[in-house]
Amino acid sequence: MGIHRGSKMDYCQEKPISANTLFHFTDSFDNLAGIFSHCFYPRYCLEDQSYLVAEHLPQYVAIPMVCFCDVPLSQVNYHTETYGYYCIGLSKEWGQEKGINPIMYALPKSYSTRLLKECFGSLYPLNPDLLHYKGEQGDLAAQNVATMLYSFFTFLKPYEGEVWKNDQEIKSRVKFYDEREWRYVPALDRLNQLGLIPVMSHEQYKDEKIRNHGNRVLEQSFRLDFSARDVKYIIVREEKEVLKIAGKIKALGSRYSQEDIELLTTRIISMQRILEDF
Repeated sequence: MGIHRGSKMDYCQEKPISANTLFHFTDSFDNLAGIFSHCFYPRYCLEDQSYLVAEHLPQYVAIPMVCFCDVPLSQVNYHTETYGYYCIGLSKEWGQEKGINPIMYALPKSYSTRLLKECFGSLYPLNPDLLHYKGEQGDLAAQNVATMLYSFFTFLKPYEGEVWKNDQEIKSRVKFYDEREWRYVPALDRLNQLGLIPVMSHEQYKDEKIRNHGNRVLEQSFRLDFSARDVKYIIVREEKEVLKIAGKIKALGSRYSQEDIELLTTRIISMQRILEDF
């Protein structure tokens, strides 16, 4: 009997370019374990916006976000070198329900980027006090457009650039386009209601008191919770940590039912095994 190879279309469907899972990477065991205790919450992250704004505007800003990616596990080797070897993977259905969205990548000299830059440059003089959307005042329509456009920029990222962590550059050149990032950013009006800075300047971000206060409020107000059934992967760095993370999960009996704990422990795998076998 011959082997049925199927059509080219069937093969493409079996080998998707993107994973059906949203992965959140972190650089320590404790960070991974903490996600099961307090879920996800946004933190201010420094990003380069020099390709989008005029020279007199802040070139680096800090945006409150939670980041994920849908890079297939067979291709995560380069990703782990930048963002860590610990990971939790959740279903895309969960992500879509929570308002998490793929971001867009921009090249500084592209026509689309230039259009955005020129549009914002034209609107900015109408609203120099950015990011204070006033939905109840219809006569401020142009100002609100400028504000909403700038908020939209939080879902843009350069095609390539530097990676920052706590105001320290950890990599000078990364092709962000390869990361297939999905992002959660809290709604602008809600940030304003809580008195948070929607987008921090670099100077504000460098002030630990300002940054830490903002992150505490974000943790209290914008948690992204998930159920055990939303979790598809729990990834530790080495095989010897599999039982260790299982023990951490089993200790959360007040948060998860026994059935949930049993389900979660079946999702555990090591990055060591993934890099060797996938």
